[in-house]
Amino acid sequence: MISISLLIGGVEKQIPFPEEWNELTTPELRYCMRSIIDPYSKVKNFTYFMQSRAKANGIKLPEGWQSRLNIDQASVLCIDALAFLFDTNTLTKSPFKSLRAGNFLLSGPADDFDDFTCGQFELAMPSLHRFKETENAKYLFEMCSYFFKKNNQPVTEQSSAEIMPLMAKIPTDILLCMYSWFTGNLSRLPLMFPNIYAGSAESDEVDYTAFTKLIHAGAGDRNGTRQQIRLLPIKEYLFDMELLEIAAQKQKEANAKD
Repeated sequence: MISISLLIGGVEKQIPFPEEWNELTTPELRYCMRSIIDPYSKVKNFTYFMQSRAKANGIKLPEGWQSRLNIDQASVLCIDALAFLFDTNTLTKSPFKSLRAGNFLLSGPADDFDDFTCGQFELAMPSLHRFKETENAKYLFEMCSYFFKKNNQPVTEQSSAEIMPLMAKIPTDILLCMYSWFTGNLSRLPLMFPNIYAGSAESDEVDYTAFTKLIHAGAGDRNGTRQQIRLLPIKEYLFDMELLEIAAQKQKEANAKD
């Protein structure tokens, strides 16, 4: 973390600021989802984070401290201290490992896709693409319904159909936190599994069945049936497919030398 120095009662206090998305608290992440970080809100954004971080560290800010900041000072401080918010989303920490929706307590995902299954991923990806294309909240509700479980039951289209109406009652900023969690983890997959998961460029035509095809390709004696694969953690399955692809490439190179 980086620190902002502030003179309080003649004593210099260091207020630590987050340096990347995973260092944000859940309230701070929700704030980011509600507030577009732009040139017209830098004072507001910087003030919020100063108050949030000071409170978390037991530091009482003097009254009127923010009135001594002008727009130029706040802009510089905000850009320096919160630069990561202007950059790529790297959120992998799950902001809601449980979520109250109506009378139900839903189980949320773990950090880093650690318990996210192939079936959840297969269902969520088309909704993500449609939400990006249309910005229709229906697809945000749909996507988030695949992230949460009732009574810790496996996520299926049927179970998610029961949860989706509950998602419409959840504050939008919470759903956008989950959207950021999903896309943050998604961006890491090509780095972790470069041979089997390349991702897609913005200009590429979206293939809504791309991951389904990968499930079909891996079905067999090694990984089980397609339904069994859908219950596997996605990172476990992609790791196995990555090893197979590396082995296949080495064999191809060896055959070319013969």
